[in-house]
Amino acid sequence: MINVESIQNLHVLLSHRDFYGAARSIDDILYRPISTDLLCLLSILAFENSEEKRFRSWAASCLPVSACQQANGAEVMRTRSVFGRIQIFECWKQLLTRASVLESGKQNRIELAATLHELFARINDRKEEGDPHQHLVKAGIHFARDDCLFKLYRAQKIFLDGQHLAPYVAAFEQQHGFELESYLGVIFTIVMRCQAKRRVERFNPLDLDGWCIDLNEVHRELKLDLELLRTMMNAIAFTLDEGIAFARGTVDDPASFELFRNRPFLKLSETRFLPIEGKLVEELLFDNLLHRLHFASGRDVRFYTHLGYDFERYTQSLIEDFCASDTRIAYECIPEFAYGKSNAKSPDAMVHCAQNQTLIAFEVKSARYLDSILTSGNAPEAVADSFEKLRDKPWKQMHDAIERIVDERRHAKLTEALRYLFVAITMNEIPHSLQDFGIKISGLDRSCCFFSFGIHTFELLLIAASLSSEYTIYDMLRNAFNERHRISNRTTFIRFLRAENGASPLYAKIRSDAIRRLQVSLDRHLSEFGGSTEDPLSGRSRA
Repeated sequence: MINVESIQNLHVLLSHRDFYGAARSIDDILYRPISTDLLCLLSILAFENSEEKRFRSWAASCLPVSACQQANGAEVMRTRSVFGRIQIFECWKQLLTRASVLESGKQNRIELAATLHELFARINDRKEEGDPHQHLVKAGIHFARDDCLFKLYRAQKIFLDGQHLAPYVAAFEQQHGFELESYLGVIFTIVMRCQAKRRVERFNPLDLDGWCIDLNEVHRELKLDLELLRTMMNAIAFTLDEGIAFARGTVDDPASFELFRNRPFLKLSETRFLPIEGKLVEELLFDNLLHRLHFASGRDVRFYTHLGYDFERYTQSLIEDFCASDTRIAYECIPEFAYGKSNAKSPDAMVHCAQNQTLIAFEVKSARYLDSILTSGNAPEAVADSFEKLRDKPWKQMHDAIERIVDERRHAKLTEALRYLFVAITMNEIPHSLQDFGIKISGLDRSCCFFSFGIHTFELLLIAASLSSEYTIYDMLRNAFNERHRISNRTTFIRFLRAENGASPLYAKIRSDAIRRLQVSLDRHLSEFGGSTEDPLSGRSRA
């Protein structure tokens, strides 16, 4: 069992009991009518991960209660997180249950921000029931977040280019009345504009104006048809009445956030929408969209099989692009092949590096962790069953294949002289767990040879490896194994990218291809105003 104290990026939440002292109920805290400004403030706090630190800093210097704290209390306020994603969903539900009539007009926004701070602290005092290990796993999943540029690129390659998914895309477009490519363009542009509006150093509760998604503004700036925009947003937004009904029905179930996940915008009017939470909005580009395609087909039982084919092809194409890119270390891509009388299959793709005599085998599965990890509080078996799908089965499959190929000499490049690593690639991942794994082969511990990555961690691995002239992909994997008890594999690769601070040729290709295709899509749907759209990534720079 891994020691939880060794894990980095774990955050202790601020306690109302310890910080505010006087016992106050949520009704006491939310005694004023709920206002549009209050919802807008919560929407801002919920969009970017960095908002929590800015809000914490603002509260420490601006809230009257902070001035009353002794030195120990001030340190607590500086170091303890005000909220996480789970608390954001709970906060939305507490506000919506009391939002039968929204107060409009300008409010005292500093007081509203203070209300949210105390409300979060009060929510944090809720006793966490259920399996503690599942709670840690759930927190890790909630905290992890893909770069949405990769989500866009992934959706373009799998959903738009995938041959097996074409009928499902057609059903989606017929059901909703707009093209999938246009939908991707609009969602990605909205995400970029929300991020651009929050390129700030400090949190300021007075800075709310212009945060709402105004379709008239999007229409004017991007020259996209207004009715098309309305149709798209209505498909992914809920009304205030729907939000109130959902919140009142689930307010005692903190694990329930289905409405927010399915439709992560609150519709304030026919043209004004509030994002509920940033990661959920970004998931409209891929994770959420996957389910929408499935539902549009009437939940065709063949959907996930067809998805698996196109997901595997996407992963293989990334490996091919990685090996073909201008990397500073030479790699060779060995594609999947059949061998033996039974036409058994090799792993889905392999990367051979002659420089250090290594081979990385990749097995691709369109598997995902069980949703009950997130939607229940006491389902420890869901964690175990998820690991079985995400790592154990694909590990055994590819190790058995490589062992047989080498023993039977089925491929000239796959010999006993190589050092092998085995990587399972799935749709998503469990970033952190207290459960370690052990794999013994012929009496020797070979755990260091096995890895399980969600698709974005795999994308980051290839980006990092394409940047390095000193460390091979084998070296990076072994380093990630050594760091696994402290930080997730994804964090290991991100930190390497930040330290190198260079230009990855593979990332440059992905960015160029995704944005060029997005631009073409948006230009095709200009309204009668004519002209061309601006680059949605102008001024944006992300690792």
